[in-house]
Amino acid sequence: MRIVKAKATLRKTLQVEQFSQTFHKSTGRIIIKTDVQQFRQGVRVERSDLRTNHEEADVIIPLQVVHFASKTRKNLKVISNDTDVFVLLAHYYHLCQLSASLVMELTSPERTSVNIGDTVNKHQAIVPQLLAAHALTGYDTVGSYFGVGKVKAVKVLKAGYKLDSIGQQKTVILEATQFIAACYGEKAGPDDSMSDIRYRHWISRMGRKSAASVHQLKSLPPTSEALVENVKRAHFQACIWRAALTGEAPDMDPLENLWVLDDDFGGLIPVTLPPQTEIAPAAVMKLIQCGCSTETSCSTERCGCVASQISCSAFCHCQAETRTCQNKWTLLRQRIEDANDSDENKSDAEVDRDD
Repeated sequence: MRIVKAKATLRKTLQVEQFSQTFHKSTGRIIIKTDVQQFRQGVRVERSDLRTNHEEADVIIPLQVVHFASKTRKNLKVISNDTDVFVLLAHYYHLCQLSASLVMELTSPERTSVNIGDTVNKHQAIVPQLLAAHALTGYDTVGSYFGVGKVKAVKVLKAGYKLDSIGQQKTVILEATQFIAACYGEKAGPDDSMSDIRYRHWISRMGRKSAASVHQLKSLPPTSEALVENVKRAHFQACIWRAALTGEAPDMDPLENLWVLDDDFGGLIPVTLPPQTEIAPAAVMKLIQCGCSTETSCSTERCGCVASQISCSAFCHCQAETRTCQNKWTLLRQRIEDANDSDENKSDAEVDRDD
C-alpha cells in the first residue's frame, strides 16, 4: 500500500464496517482507533487534539496512549502483535515518565500480555537506547545484518554500548560502527572503519579453519560504504519515531536519505551502495574458484584453477588443502611457502645464537 489516499480510504472503510454494528451496543468503554475520532456509548466525537500527519499506525499509537495515560490512572490496553509498537510504547512510557498501568496484549490465541511499565522498570538502563537499536538492526525500511537479531542487539546494549546519536544528531556513524562491530563480537576503535572490522572478522574466521564459516560470506559485517547507507536509513526512521508525540512527521525527504524512486512501480528503492562504488576490489571480482570434488581433485585441466595456471584458494571447494588438492600450482605455492618458513626459522636461530 504505497498510496496514502488509498490507505486512508481502506482504513475508513474497515472502520465503518467494523464499528457500525457496535455504536449502539457499546458497554460504555472508549474505543480509540488510530484516527482522530473517539466513540463512546454510540457517540462519535472528533478529537482535533489527537490529529497527526504521521502515516503509520505504529507511530500514531504512542501519541494516543501518552495522551490518555497522562490524564488517567486507569488501566490502558493496546492490542497489537507488532514488535515496533512494543518498542515505541516502552520508549515513550520511559521518556514521558508515565505511571498508568499500560499493557500490550498480543493477538495470538493465547492472548499473552506484556506489562509495559514493568518491562521499562526492569530494563531502565537500556530502554533509552532501544528505539535506535531497533531501527539500526533491521526494520521495514532498514536492512538487517545476517546473524544479528534483536536478542543480540539487547545483549550489546546491556554491555554498555550507546546509540544516543541515531535519530537526533549527526555523529551517528561512529556510534553505529562500534555497536554493529560489537554485535559481531569485535571491538571497534575510534579510528576503525566498518571495513577494518570486516577484515579483522574475516581473518579470525579464517583462523578457525572452518569450511562452513569460510564460505558464509553473508556472515561477515558490512563494508563501510554499505553500513553508512543503512545507518542513514535507520537515522531517518528513528527521526520519524522520535517525532511521534509532535503530531508532525519530520520534514525529511526520503529521496535525500538513501532512497531512489522506482519509475516503473512508483515506490522507493533503498540505495545499498553509493554511486560508482565497486562491490568488491577488481582483483577479488576476477578470482577464479573451482568446484572439484573427486578423489583426484584439481589434477586435470577440467579444474578452472589448473586451466588458468593459478593456485587454488580458500574460495575453492578443495580450499587449497594439499592433502586433497592436486593442483600443481597449489603444490608449488606450498613448497615455496615452506621454503620461506624454513629460511625464516634459520634466521631466527642465528639471531638467537648471536644474542
